[in-house]
Amino acid sequence: MVAVTWGLLLGPSVRAQSTPAGSPAAQAPSGSATGTGIVKGVDKAAGKVKVAHDPIKSLNWPKMTMSFPVKDPAVLDQLKEGQQVRFEIEKTASGYVITKITLLE
Repeated sequence: MVAVTWGLLLGPSVRAQSTPAGSPAAQAPSGSATGTGIVKGVDKAAGKVKVAHDPIKSLNWPKMTMSFPVKDPAVLDQLKEGQQVRFEIEKTASGYVITKITLLE
């Protein structure tokens, strides 16, 4: 009986630790969002840009660094590490994709 009680008490808290309520995995927002950040890397071969972005409140995302594929790989030619950018992302079946990115000066 004690083992069953412990199992019931530990079950929900283990799940809560693995997927925090405010994490992107816990929420499944749809549509698009806008963010700002600093370019941390450009991978032209993979068609991706790594951005250390500020919090994106509409998606409940904290400040973090992520690699995003870009809709138009030609924009990668204009990006360099250290540049400040504003970007728009859109949710697709395979994840979020940058649909627009502009330099901030």
